[in-house]
Formats: sequence, structure tokens, C-alpha cells
Amino acid sequence: MYSLLIVEDERLERETLYDIVKNSFPVLHKVWTCDNADAVLELLQSESPDIILMDIHLGNANGIDLSQIILSQLPNVCIIVISAFDQFSYAQKAVKLGIADYLLKPVSTPKLLHAIEQQIQLLDAQRMTLREQIKQENYLTQLKDAFFASFMNGIVRGYLHPYSEDMLRSFHIPTEYMQIFVVKLLAEKYEFSESETAVIKKLAADKIQASFELPVLQDAMSSDEILFCMFYQREDSGEEQCAIEKIQHILFSEFHIPFQIGISPPVRALTDLTAAYKHALGAIQLSDGLICRYSDYSTELSHTLPFNNPAGRIAELLLKQDRQQLLAEIALLSFSSPKNFQSLSDAKAVVISLWLETVRELDDRLSSKNFSKNDFFIEAVTDFINASNLTALNSSLEKNILSALRITGAQLNEKTNYIAQRAQNFIADHYAESLSLQSISDSLRISPYYLCHVFKHALGMGVMEYLNLCRINASKQMLRNNDANIKTVAYAVGFSDPNYSCRVFKKFLGITPSVYKNSKTSPGP
Repeated sequence: MYSLLIVEDERLERETLYDIVKNSFPVLHKVWTCDNADAVLELLQSESPDIILMDIHLGNANGIDLSQIILSQLPNVCIIVISAFDQFSYAQKAVKLGIADYLLKPVSTPKLLHAIEQQIQLLDAQRMTLREQIKQENYLTQLKDAFFASFMNGIVRGYLHPYSEDMLRSFHIPTEYMQIFVVKLLAEKYEFSESETAVIKKLAADKIQASFELPVLQDAMSSDEILFCMFYQREDSGEEQCAIEKIQHILFSEFHIPFQIGISPPVRALTDLTAAYKHALGAIQLSDGLICRYSDYSTELSHTLPFNNPAGRIAELLLKQDRQQLLAEIALLSFSSPKNFQSLSDAKAVVISLWLETVRELDDRLSSKNFSKNDFFIEAVTDFINASNLTALNSSLEKNILSALRITGAQLNEKTNYIAQRAQNFIADHYAESLSLQSISDSLRISPYYLCHVFKHALGMGVMEYLNLCRINASKQMLRNNDANIKTVAYAVGFSDPNYSCRVFKKFLGITPSVYKNSKTSPGP
């Protein structure tokens, strides 16, 4: 719906124009008339017409000059000037001002209607373009939000999509230098509830992100931690310091909650962000201070240990519950040999780093925060610090690794049953939808590989096999209805291919859906 203003000082002419316009264009929900410039300016204080029919002579006023004033206030209004004076100077000035059309009196009714219709079509096209732009912006915003959420989750889980770098560049985010900040809110000191902490965390995360000119991606992790990924265009320690000061200022001045900031070393490859995230968390574990830089505590494990990624190998063996191989790996580390370390403090730094990396690996592989929050894993660090010599340090590591083996086994059994039950419940509620192993594991916030492992261990069958079983049981119920169509039933229970559904049905029941439907007695699976 649009609105139109008629500006004409001749009463009869004005009333004629009003009748023509009002009766010819139902799309015009409002039609006003004015007989002088003052009345027009007064009307424009409260109304914004889409189209204006403007007489060029309005007593003491000039329609061209009045149009110039109107366009300065309403630059998108369509003005059609009507003049009885066929003078080039008027038409020339009208064109320069951006007036939509210029008609000479006497104007025939068809010509007038055609001129108005053209402006309505133009307005329709403009609105259509605007709607498309809004849709496109909404789509891009949703795409951007979904990508950023997936990207941050990928950092935590240890898997970034191969096209992540291309996506970041498409959003004009520099990837030359990146750094992970983990902000741990110590809200428990104020006895906030979990929901209150979550609200404070979200407010703080949004406030911090809004304060940066460079892109900052943030992700809420546990109930008291916020993960930030900083992007820099160049390697500059001043960028890190500026980020620290901004975060401190916001948390001190606006939220008044004690906190710690764990900071990783800068990295240049997206594939290093997961390690950087673990380093930032490890820095917080190692320090009670406000600013915790991993570089202050770390020792390069690869320079000292006999194989790459020792934490990953130890975590894997803990999850496999392989005691014999664990002891063999610890023996390979040779922490009791003085020739591998310049001092006892160097050896302790390596052991503590290895321990914290192992805990991080356990958390990631089990998609939980239970290990890093377990008092035992924190107390182990104290044991390492208190070791009086290299032999005691090696014995302490072996003792704590074997204790971790028992704790891991207990948590594995508990978590396996819990995750398997959650997966069963999710499949039971959503089997009719288009599900995949990835979509099911994403809904449970665990890796597909881990889901397969625990599901098979708990139920003795694969995830997708269980999904098909649920679909077949549902289709059996539907096929008992005499009016049921086999193809329709296949689609209704979630199969995308009726032929595949028949093969699965026969695999589980030994007969085809048509035989089952026509049988008087429906056999069980």
C-alpha cells in the first residue's frame, strides 16, 4: 500500500485530480491534498507520502523550489511535476533535482494514470529489491553464525573443516596470526547459581567481543569459562597486551567478578588452534595468578621426549584400558635418567605439561570436562612439584598414571551407558527425520567415532543398525493398517529410498513389507 499527495492551488483542478486518483488506484490507501507550500510543509511534519503530484505554480510559491525542499527531507519520494508552461528551463531544473516525471497541462487522464502507474511499479520494484536484500542479509547472518559456532566447536573438539580458512577470508577475517584466550570466571566465590553464572558469562562474552575492532570469535564452554579466538594481521605483542587490558577493564569495571585469563602462544595455522586452546587452559591450571601465559610454564616436549604427541598416546591407552602398554610407554619416557634434563625443575616442567596435555586429551576424546575438574588430576600436579629427585618424579608419574587408569575405567563404564541411553532416546524421538551418524553425534555433542564405540559396547549393534531397527518397528505398526501404502510408510518412518527400506525390512524380519502386510499373523523381528 502506498500514499499520494496532490499539490494544486486551483480548487476544481485539485478535486478532479483527487477523484481520478482515488477511483483508479486501490493500492493508494491514503490520498492528501494541499493548496499551498505552507500546507505541504506542515503535512510533511507528520506524514511521508510515496508519490507527489506537484503543480509548478502555487500562487507565491514555485513547485520546483518546493520539490527541492521536499527531496532534501524525503529523498526517495517520487514527485511528478505538472506544468502549464512549456519552458525548457523548468524541465531542465526538474531533471537535475531528480524529479520522477514532468507533465504538461492539459494532461489527459490516461497519460496521468500512466505516469502514476509507472511510479507505483518503480516503488514495487524497489520494495522487492529491499526484501531480497533483507533475505540475503538474513541468510548470510545465519550462515555466519552457524559457521562461527562450528568453528569454535571445532577448536575445542580438535577438528576444523578443511574449508574453514576460506570461510574466514570470505568474512574478511585475517588468519595470519591467531591466539587463544580462555577467560575463567571465578563465580563460585560469590555463590552464583549455574543459571546466573551462564547469564553473566554470556553478557561478559558479548561485551568483550563488542569492544574489539579486529574480529574476535567467542564460545561458551563450561559453566565458568569463555573461549576467545583472536585474529591479528601481524605478529605484534602489543595486540596481545591491548586484548588483555580490554578484557580486564570490562570484567573489573562492569561485572566485578574475579577471573583468570589463560593465554596461548600465537599460532599461524588453523590446525594449531586446538593445541593453543589446550595450552591456554593448561596455563590456568598451572597458576593462581590473574594473567596466565602458557609460555611462562611450558617446555617443548618434542625436544625432550622420545616420540611425538606423548599425551595423545597416553590418553589413548587410558581409554583402551591397556595397563601393560601404559607401563611400557612410561618406561620409554625415561624421566628418571639425569642425562635427559639439565635440572630437576626442567623435568618437573615436562611432566606437568605432559600430565595437563593428557587430561586435555581425555576431556576432548570423551567430550567432557569431568577429568580436568577432578581433584585427583589437580592433586597429581602437587605430587610432581613435591618430588625430591628424578627417581621420585618418575615413580610419581607411574603411580598417578595407574590411578588415572582406574578412574578412567570407572568413568568410561558410566559414560558409555549414559551416552548410549541418550543416543537411543534421540533416535526414538527423531527416527522419522533424515538422520546420519554425524547429525546424531552432533546432537549429543560427541565425536561420531566415540559414539560408535560406546553404542556398540553397550548395545551390541551399530548406531545406524539401531536406527533402521526403530524405523522397521515403526513401519510394522503402520503396515497393520489395511489402507497403508508401502512406499508411503517407508517415507513416513525416515527412509529416503523405498527399495532400500524393503531390503532392510527383509534383513530384520526375513520377509518383505508386502508379505508382512498381507500376512494374517505379523511375525516379530
